[in-house]
Amino acid sequence: MPDDRVARPHSTRIPVRWSDVDRRGHVNDSTYLDYAQEARHRWFRDAMAAAGLPLPRVRSVAVDFLRPILPGTAEVIVDTAITGLGTTSYSMQQTIRTSATDIVAEVATVLVLMDTATHRPTQVTDSARRMLMAYAAPELTRGGGEDAPGERA
Repeated sequence: MPDDRVARPHSTRIPVRWSDVDRRGHVNDSTYLDYAQEARHRWFRDAMAAAGLPLPRVRSVAVDFLRPILPGTAEVIVDTAITGLGTTSYSMQQTIRTSATDIVAEVATVLVLMDTATHRPTQVTDSARRMLMAYAAPELTRGGGEDAPGERA
């Protein structure tokens, strides 16, 4: 039976600091990862921590730089959505933009749920799966993307 909830991305607004701009006159490439990480941490705090889910560990991350963030940009908006669910991991897509229509980067991350006592991967429980699905990308809610990329049994 389909879920009637409307999945949505988690949006985070992050100010662009003067120190983010490098000598070439745009935000340094590595700072895009800082923006993605800050948004991921806020998403976890806002959406997942209250449910008592184990902390995830980043397994992989890839960035597609689409255009530079130029000086004078006051803030970026990072939209975070779940794009895959595996046995012990999930994948996330983050869109970094400077306005509603100006997408500057796409960040794909695979996270593994870790047991804090054993430091080993732990299964995505049914309750965790339900919470993650609240932030699922459209392709996941239609039935695609069931396994997180790189999921190891």
